[in-house]
Amino acid sequence: MKDFFVWNDTYSVDIPEIDEQHFNLIQMINELYNAYLSNTHQDVIGTIINGLVIYSKEHFLYEEKFFINKKKELVEKHLLEHQNFLQKVEDFTIDYKKNNKALTFKVITFLQTWLKDHILGMDKETLCSAE
Repeated sequence: MKDFFVWNDTYSVDIPEIDEQHFNLIQMINELYNAYLSNTHQDVIGTIINGLVIYSKEHFLYEEKFFINKKKELVEKHLLEHQNFLQKVEDFTIDYKKNNKALTFKVITFLQTWLKDHILGMDKETLCSAE
């Protein structure tokens, strides 16, 4: 199995449960990537998208518990990013139902960018801030 996205400590937000959830998302990306390499991605893309739906709802709900006593503007911006992610997952669901053959690469690319930008940016800023 080849890793497309490798976890390292720079992605840690120092909240073990959230780090584990982020790691699980990375596992989904790597699973889809390996299925792509072995030309079996059409067999797993539906499962991955369904997993993203479940993951995003559970993860965001859990993460948002840590927003108490944080700056209102920062929380609003963070929540907007969560809404954008949920919309993108909904778009993937619609594309999957339409049998979009290019969907696998779109999902992998989106998730890679999301993880880097969101965890290293918004999550670090909101979850790791003292206020």
